[in-house]
Amino acid sequence: MAKPVLINQTAFIGDGLLGIPLYRGVHRYFPSAPVILLVRKGLKGFFEKLTFVDRVFEIDKSQPEERAKVFRQLKDIEYQAVFSPHESTRSQLLVWGLKANQKIGFDTAWWSRLVYSKTVRRDQSLPDSLRQFSLLRAIDPQLNTAYQNLDTGLTNPSTQNTYDFFDVGIPDWASLDVTSETRVQTTEGFDHLLSKYPSLNQGPVLMAPGSVWETKKWTEEGFVAVAKAVSKDRPVAFIGSPAESELCQRLANSVPNAMSIAGETSLFETHLLMRQSSALVANDSGSMHLAASAGLPIVSVFGPTVLPFGYRPWVKNSIVVQQPLECRPCGLHGQKVCPIGTHECMKALSAQPVIQALGTVLSR
Repeated sequence: MAKPVLINQTAFIGDGLLGIPLYRGVHRYFPSAPVILLVRKGLKGFFEKLTFVDRVFEIDKSQPEERAKVFRQLKDIEYQAVFSPHESTRSQLLVWGLKANQKIGFDTAWWSRLVYSKTVRRDQSLPDSLRQFSLLRAIDPQLNTAYQNLDTGLTNPSTQNTYDFFDVGIPDWASLDVTSETRVQTTEGFDHLLSKYPSLNQGPVLMAPGSVWETKKWTEEGFVAVAKAVSKDRPVAFIGSPAESELCQRLANSVPNAMSIAGETSLFETHLLMRQSSALVANDSGSMHLAASAGLPIVSVFGPTVLPFGYRPWVKNSIVVQQPLECRPCGLHGQKVCPIGTHECMKALSAQPVIQALGTVLSR
């Protein structure tokens, strides 16, 4: 058997999902090699169901002993190649200690060339999926031509106004959509969910009001207003993690005929639901990127973060609703509290442009 290839991506869940084109590309470049992923805790159940991933390790960064155990397991394996889109010092130390024919990472610091046998410049003008995928350029010269011929519309927009990505074509090799690349098409838990909530079979609009970062959350009033507008014609379901179940239930209680299924589905089961839904309204969050993996139309509300960062919804039928403010951005990931105490980027954003954007993506 060929030696495996390892991909190290232990950043946030959204970053892990945005790496899908890279994982698929590695599988295609090394067709006989098992592809191993190292990801953040919470992603294993999703990625182990993809046809181009053979084994998944996950780590809980809050558990040093568990993390050390996983690292020891990884160091016992000899690799054909190691790719590391994650750039932390800890990741570089891990890669440095692995046995591999070649190690590929970003040239982000002077010591990068001591860790990696080949490096790639991290092009900040590109969306993150293309940045991560660009690591393959280190070993596949043909990709240099593909990158040179990219649609200029794929570069990160500089605007802080609402932006519609419908006219921007995403190449097939860079797609996040994995709907035809999963080992299973349903689960017992998902079948039970559909039996419990029959209206989920009727193309619901999904609402994801949560975020790990408090300032990334649009107002509850805004989500309720959008949900009320759309519930006249379609079922509405609020989705989220178990930690967001109280928030989602509170919002669902404010909308006639809406439901909350937050905390009732795994990540993969949420992906399955997204396959048969009509659209998602979300903050700049992991739910947004999960929806792209299902090819779902997306309306995303951006506040403290901005499009030049490169973390746009990576699907063609998507609109980012935002407003220009001098205080934007206030951080790469947002903040726990607004640095200037106003949270104007979200509080001043009314429901009307989001309702309008949702109508647009639903009509296509």
